[in-house]
Amino acid sequence: MRIVKRVLGLCTVGALIAATCLGANAQLTLVTDRSALGATDEVNWSQLVDPASSFFSSPASFISDKGLTGTVSDPNVPGFGVAQQGVDWPGNFAANEYLLFDPGIFAATMDIAFSESVTAVGANIQSLMPMDFTGVLSAYDANDVILDTVTEDWFSTPGTDSQAMFLGISDSQSRIRRIEFSIAPPAGGFSAFAINQLSIKPDERNDVPEPGVVAFLLSGGLPALAFGVKARRAKKA
Repeated sequence: MRIVKRVLGLCTVGALIAATCLGANAQLTLVTDRSALGATDEVNWSQLVDPASSFFSSPASFISDKGLTGTVSDPNVPGFGVAQQGVDWPGNFAANEYLLFDPGIFAATMDIAFSESVTAVGANIQSLMPMDFTGVLSAYDANDVILDTVTEDWFSTPGTDSQAMFLGISDSQSRIRRIEFSIAPPAGGFSAFAINQLSIKPDERNDVPEPGVVAFLLSGGLPALAFGVKARRAKKA
């Protein structure tokens, strides 16, 4: 009876491990509030400020507060700008926030790639022109396969009132390696836009068993292990 309980207990542990490691094919989720992202890292665009020019070439490299590296690029424009709300950006971010500005008039797409996969990422976003617009955020995995695209409708005003919408995406399986920000303007509208600091939730999973270990546990390894322990104890007796 004791060995049966041991086997059942080990099998239960194995099932929990499998559920955690393999998981279901969970969908990515839209996050519309920075505090709900669970971020523990950030990229501030002030690091790209050049005293000689407000624009820099694409692609450009960046580093987060905790050392995550990456690049930002847009194949449709030669470079990006760094602006400050209320100084050279007349929008509705918080006063004096540093912003990453994509000047693409008709096809702006801000491509941000990370050196490691992350769990969640997002930023406040605003169109250059005062108008209604749809924010678009797509996430890709390490093989550059698209995971999902989320959208959110908002409006752009010159209020300097911290009302720029937050657009984020979260993946329970921590597969996000690259993202693309863009906006869908109304017919005839410009697609140029800006984002503020990028909030990131890193992949914080630790000590996850390799797939081979999980397969071993699920294919009879746990019961065999339990009986092996029992046999060794019997031999000692």
